[in-house]
Amino acid sequence: MTILHKIKLHSNPNVQIINNGGNFTANGGLALVSEYLDKLDFSKLIDHQIHFDDPRKFKEHSNSDILLQILFQLIAGYKNDSSANFLQNDPALKLLFNKKN
Repeated sequence: MTILHKIKLHSNPNVQIINNGGNFTANGGLALVSEYLDKLDFSKLIDHQIHFDDPRKFKEHSNSDILLQILFQLIAGYKNDSSANFLQNDPALKLLFNKKN
């Protein structure tokens, strides 16, 4: 019997399953969606194909990042805008969007 403390996958030894009480997420599957969209150059498609009429002067996030965040949120099953406040602290989404805070 294997105790789930630290296991390496046979299919990919670079992937480890570790239970050390660190940051947890229920949205780890979004990494596959991110990988797929990256293969499609989805961010470039957004920038070239969608025009945003955005009069904001001080932008913290690009329109394509906002669209991707909403897309990931909907794919993960979060249907309300209020979920964005909860998801801003999700470790998986921080990694997917390369956010440090």
